[in-house]
Amino acid sequence: MKVFFLFLLFTGCALKLKQGLKNKHLPNFIYSSSKTCKAYFIAKNRGKTLNEYPCYCGCMKFNGHKGLYNCFFKEDGTPDEHGSECDMCIDEIIKVDEELKKGTNKEEIKTILEREFGE
Repeated sequence: MKVFFLFLLFTGCALKLKQGLKNKHLPNFIYSSSKTCKAYFIAKNRGKTLNEYPCYCGCMKFNGHKGLYNCFFKEDGTPDEHGSECDMCIDEIIKVDEELKKGTNKEEIKTILEREFGE
C-alpha cells in the first residue's frame, strides 16, 4: 500500500510539474525521486522570487546562481540539473516553501536558512 501511495504522489507531482511547464519535454533528472520532483514543482510555482533566498551549497559562488530558483531552473526557464543532484538545495527550497505557507516573512526565512544550512 505504501509503495502505491508513493507512486501516486510521485506521478501526481510529475503531472503537475509538466502542466506547469506547458507540457514541455522534461529531462529525466527531475523524476529521480518524489522529493526532487517536489522541489522542481515548488521552484516552478514560486518562480524567480526564490532568487531572493540564498543557497548555501556553494552554487551561487561556483555556478553563478542568483539564488534558490536557479538551483532548479536557468534564467530562461529551462530545468537545471544541479537541483536534482544537491540534497541541500532540495531541502532548502522545501523549507522556504513550508515557511512561506506559514506566512513567515522573507527576512525571517533568510535567518532560518542561515541557521539551518549556513556554514
